Amino acid sequence: SGFLITGILLDTKNLAHYYRNFIFKRALRIFPLYYFTLAAFFTLNHYFRFAPDNLQSHQFWFWTYTQNIYFSFNGWFQGESNLLNHFWSLAQEEQFYLFWPIVVYYFSPVKTIRFCLLGIIVSLVLRNIHPANPFSYVFFFSRFDSMLIGGLAAILIRQNREWLNRFVRPLALASLATLLIALAVTRNMDSKAIFFIRAGYTVFDVFFGCLILLTLDSSPSGVIFKKIFRSKLLVFLGKYSYGIYVYHWIFLGTV
Repeated sequence: SGFLITGILLDTKNLAHYYRNFIFKRALRIFPLYYFTLAAFFTLNHYFRFAPDNLQSHQFWFWTYTQNIYFSFNGWFQGESNLLNHFWSLAQEEQFYLFWPIVVYYFSPVKTIRFCLLGIIVSLVLRNIHPANPFSYVFFFSRFDSMLIGGLAAILIRQNREWLNRFVRPLALASLATLLIALAVTRNMDSKAIFFIRAGYTVFDVFFGCLILLTLDSSPSGVIFKKIFRSKLLVFLGKYSYGIYVYHWIFLGTV
């Protein structure tokens, strides 16, 4: 999301109604399914009570895209109340959409790069100071680095693609090696494991950011990655991933 959104903003920042058009297009993409799902869920739950009352009584947080803030300071909904817990990331994205266009518009690319680097450091520091889950997992500034690494890649690839391409493959290998070594040492793939909280989330972000950039590389390895990510299966999943994400946990939890 950070890569895609930053690229869109950079390419449209000189057009009229820059902010309004961006927000309007994002709303058309995100809001209909999101609010339809909430309306259907809470209406059906009102009559059939397949989820406990505490979820119904806290629906305000979901309607306002602030559920990640609630989870950060009050904990996850547990048991049968957890059917909408995964919506935290949708709130994270919506909050990013509100302010990031302003940063890209008013900052030069160099200043935006500095902002990204500072934000990545802030996320790492926050997660190390307060590693408790779910704060470290869902608080906006604790997970800010994921969006910013994507944004950083979008800026750099427009500034000097050839320079960036020289570093993508070594960085992808280094981040993958770090993750594999950490898994071998800790033998723990739980997202709440302390390695992931302190640094692993950021390493994952770097690795997947490199995968995106590899699909744009004209070298033989880039061509291979491009073919993989353009496969019919991955294109299909990419097209419907938002809907699948919104529905999957509700479906699994109620069936």
